[in-house]
Amino acid sequence: MLFRSSAVETNASDVKVGLASARLSYSLDPRNRSADIALGDMPFNLSPGQLRLWVKGDGSTNTLQLTLRHAEMEVEGKSRRPVRASSMNLPGVALDFTGWREVTLDATAIPEGRSAALERITISGKQGKAGEGMATQGVIWLDDLRLFPNANAPSIVVLAGVFGPLVRDFDPDIALFLDAQNRVIECEELFRGTLTQTSVYPREVDKAPLARISPRGRIRLGYLSGDFHDHPMAYMFAPLFETHDRGRFETFAFSYGPDDRGPMRSRLRAAFDHFCDLRGKSDRDAAEEIRGRGIDLLVDLAGYTAGNRAAILAHRPAPLQIGFHGFGMGVPFMDYLVSDRQTVPEELQAHFRERIVRLPGCWIATDTSEAVPETTPSRASQGLPESGFVFCSFNAIHKITPTVFDTWMRLLGQVQESVLWVRNDGDIAAANLRREAERRGIDGARLIFAGRVPLGEHLARHRLADLFIDTFPYGAHTTASHALWAGLPVLTMRGDSFVSRVSASIVLAMGFPELVTESPEAYAAAALRLAQNPDELSDLRMRIGRARNTAALFDADRHRRHVEAAYATMYQRWQDGLPTVNFDVTDDATTPRR
Repeated sequence: MLFRSSAVETNASDVKVGLASARLSYSLDPRNRSADIALGDMPFNLSPGQLRLWVKGDGSTNTLQLTLRHAEMEVEGKSRRPVRASSMNLPGVALDFTGWREVTLDATAIPEGRSAALERITISGKQGKAGEGMATQGVIWLDDLRLFPNANAPSIVVLAGVFGPLVRDFDPDIALFLDAQNRVIECEELFRGTLTQTSVYPREVDKAPLARISPRGRIRLGYLSGDFHDHPMAYMFAPLFETHDRGRFETFAFSYGPDDRGPMRSRLRAAFDHFCDLRGKSDRDAAEEIRGRGIDLLVDLAGYTAGNRAAILAHRPAPLQIGFHGFGMGVPFMDYLVSDRQTVPEELQAHFRERIVRLPGCWIATDTSEAVPETTPSRASQGLPESGFVFCSFNAIHKITPTVFDTWMRLLGQVQESVLWVRNDGDIAAANLRREAERRGIDGARLIFAGRVPLGEHLARHRLADLFIDTFPYGAHTTASHALWAGLPVLTMRGDSFVSRVSASIVLAMGFPELVTESPEAYAAAALRLAQNPDELSDLRMRIGRARNTAALFDADRHRRHVEAAYATMYQRWQDGLPTVNFDVTDDATTPRR
């Protein structure tokens, strides 16, 4: 097993693209003096002279040492490759603390402009009896990595995206450890500093392919989720559920989440031909119910997000299983992933196990049935000052990394009397962020926290903000769509992973390429320029307001046609006995209504 013994023999350089962090857990024999974790070459972004990581210490006398491999980069056409590589040990760090701590390692000896890769981690300590010297277990969090797969190496799939180190009170994160054939070896769950063993799903239980079914009229289309209630996923997909061509598709909702008895739950129940509650059923029984319904295409809307039941999918309840949640799962029982050309360009397709189906617009749909109320709340009612520029970012707090927070604080320092309006994810997070602002020379009172309100009120309060500034590398998804629907400009930075490209796809589908930047420097410069040029910002807002009526992003029927064309192609290839393939849906693709 990876990272679970004192003699780690497995190379783990293959970390799935689409995520920008990695967690390495280890369990060591206290009788050993040291243990090496060989990583092959794990590429990452190296801040000038520093490497940041989070480590959980246990008060032992252990020392953590990292070996970096760095190289000059040689450019050939559009590609870059490392040449003249060499290794260097960074100064060791004592693990004589308890709990989580951010550790900064000095890497100033690496010449500027070189690529860097993490080659080896060494944990060393004195020999002793059990419980002395070596830690019995520990976790190392590597942030802001840029990791690329190697088909011949084992894999780590980090499921929860980016952990915002500024927030000490964080939700559970899960990391799956896979072997070279993408079979699950083990899973780790990190919950409030406690590392425990858990199980996410079995290795593919039902490997025999399901027999093709003779065409019988409508395609039986199922959606699997635990979020059929007041949840961003529901708002994103409700228009698609409601407008599916019932002459061509018979739709099923398979719900394993709570019934909040709210208006969205009622709306979704009415949107499907069949609404099936799987609560109380085991994974196998739930899979059997889905199989018993004769589902042709089963679309998963959860992936590895909180509360998922990926184990149901491992039982292969449908012949075609499709991810429509924004990231690949890297498992053999998922056949397709629905995306778009901006989020997964051709050069990134090879990094996904699933076959990629790219829609011509953005893969995310936006619910335009929710009108933006005409009444705008007062600044005072939202805790905002009566004057001054309002930067806002209503993304989940865990998406805020030290790098993006540094950028935001510099903006507040450059734009006098400006404030940063962010989502309120609890008192602990708010206190941490205000403390971090003070550490950067910014009055913590300039951070304003927005509480949870109904969607209509939330859309209306966007008018009080001047500019939505996105997080990176994990950017906005539905949050960006809501901001644009409310008429608020969204400034984003496009990265090289799935979660860092979705917001760019949303903004481009709205028709505003000038709001998509390619580097932190360009992002900061654009935000400052817009804050200091009210006429330019006002013109931008007017154009966004006009584009709401014509933009592809808000054309629900166009999105529906393209999604149904994708489903029809998948289904027809399966009926014809053809293998799954990557394919693009053309802009004029349609499925005729019956």
